[in-house]
Amino acid sequence: MSKKILLLNGPNLNLLGTREPGIYGSDTLKDIEARAVAQVKESESGCELSHFQSNHEGGLVDRIHAAREEGVEFIIVRFLVFRTFLFLIEIHGPETRY
Repeated sequence: MSKKILLLNGPNLNLLGTREPGIYGSDTLKDIEARAVAQVKESESGCELSHFQSNHEGGLVDRIHAAREEGVEFIIVRFLVFRTFLFLIEIHGPETRY
C-alpha cells in the first residue's frame, strides 16, 4: 500500500503566476502541483501525492480532517501572505497529531 501525502496550499497561492510575476515568478499553482506530482512519481517511492488549495481557514481545516480519515501519512502545509512576505511551510508526519 502506498503512503499518501497531501500538499495543502493556503491563502493567495492560487494567485501564483498571475499576481506580480516579476516578484513571485510566472509559475502558477497548477504548474507547481504538477511538478510535485511528477517528482513523487519519478522517485519510485510508491507514494501518492494529492493537493488542495483554499483561501479560507475552515476549508483547510476540513481538508486536514478528511485527510486523517483517508489515511494520509504526511501533510505538507504551504502558506503565503502577500505584502508581508510571510512564508510558512510545515510538514506533518505519522508521529505528528492532527
